[in-house]
Amino acid sequence: YKFVVDRPGTSFYHSHSGFQKVDGITGSLIVRSPINMDPHRRLYNFDLPSHVVVLQDWLHTAADDRQPGLRTVLGQAAASLLINGKGIYAPNIWEALSLKT
Repeated sequence: YKFVVDRPGTSFYHSHSGFQKVDGITGSLIVRSPINMDPHRRLYNFDLPSHVVVLQDWLHTAADDRQPGLRTVLGQAAASLLINGKGIYAPNIWEALSLKT
């Protein structure tokens, strides 16, 4: 795609197709001003890609193996969590993260 962006900012893109949404087609879209036009340039020393963090849930099966978006379908809970598209598969992630009382 080609498009013209006329104002800087931070956005989140995602697919509106159920299968693509479940399979994680998402990400960040950062539009930066030239440094001499950035009104916030005095507030930070560096503007690095590593400063952007995208958190996602992740299912261990492909979207076509499930019916996306239905709460009544078993197994809709995420299998793991991703940070910037990276993570580990931990079959018992929710047990490890649950609050112990």
